Amino acid sequence: MGTEVMTLISVVLTFFVGIANVVITLRQSNKNTYINTITIARKEYLTTLRKIVAEFCTMAITRSEDRTELIGLSYQLKTFMNPASYPNCWDSEAVKIIDKIVQSEYNEGDVEKFLALMQSWLALEWRGMTDESKQGTISEKRKQKLRDRYYFEFLKYTERDGQE
Repeated sequence: MGTEVMTLISVVLTFFVGIANVVITLRQSNKNTYINTITIARKEYLTTLRKIVAEFCTMAITRSEDRTELIGLSYQLKTFMNPASYPNCWDSEAVKIIDKIVQSEYNEGDVEKFLALMQSWLALEWRGMTDESKQGTISEKRKQKLRDRYYFEFLKYTERDGQE
């Protein structure tokens, strides 16, 4: 009777360990699927943003008489922005520069400043994407630290380059 009880306990324990293993594996798999989906979407976002920024800057520098395409690109760019959530940082700054570029005749300096801002933004997004792919979701505090670091680097660059 003693060995039968021990065998039964072993079978029950093995069953519960197996169930726990399945649950942990499913959770990890779901987490990996989520991270992969977000990473793919962010890569597409970065590719699209990069393309629209390049087209917008090209149109702003070449400045044809028909400003319809430039205005259309400015609205496309603004759909990537969220100035309400980031009023004193990236998004608000980008919207201000976009509007300034669209409204002015000669704007090579503004275009260069906008391009520098977007390059910093793309570097930030890439860094965030690679950090999240390694660690999983990163904390809001860490995200803000990254935003501040890259925005500060942009500000230093524009001051050094005389674009302020």
